[in-house]
Amino acid sequence: MAAEKTKNEFNMVTREGLLKGGADGIDVVPFKASESKLLKLVRHETDPHMPDKKPQLAPEKIKALADWIDNGAPYEGSLIGAPTVAAKDKSIVTAEDRKWWAFQPLRNLEPPAVPRVDHPVDRFIAAKASQKGLAISLPAERRILVRRLYLDLLGLAANPGRDRNFHQR
Repeated sequence: MAAEKTKNEFNMVTREGLLKGGADGIDVVPFKASESKLLKLVRHETDPHMPDKKPQLAPEKIKALADWIDNGAPYEGSLIGAPTVAAKDKSIVTAEDRKWWAFQPLRNLEPPAVPRVDHPVDRFIAAKASQKGLAISLPAERRILVRRLYLDLLGLAANPGRDRNFHQR
């Protein structure tokens, strides 16, 4: 069984892949063989049958598969000899994790000097956009802002011919 032959995003090379399931959801429910889609496919109770386009496995092999699932579907390693990657314990914050911006201590920063930008937050945005070769749009006219407000609040585009208050002010 090679990883490049996976179908429907179902990869049984590692236990994590087996438990994750494929594009159609979970295929193996540890300790519950009767609820496992994989066993139903192997028993030819559900299409597509496994193995594909071949006769059903011998009853003792199906029973061994059911027993394996009922025992929690244990793996001792990768099925094809590839090193298994242990799942990261998300409750432990590593030194590498602490480099992420959310773990950095708060500090006061002086907004960058950007010509024709008044608000400090806008200066940070304009400076980053400039670094990436992007230009900031000019402030929108009041009429455009009202159209955007209509769309955001009502979910409808404003109709200047129908709405009398659209042109006021």
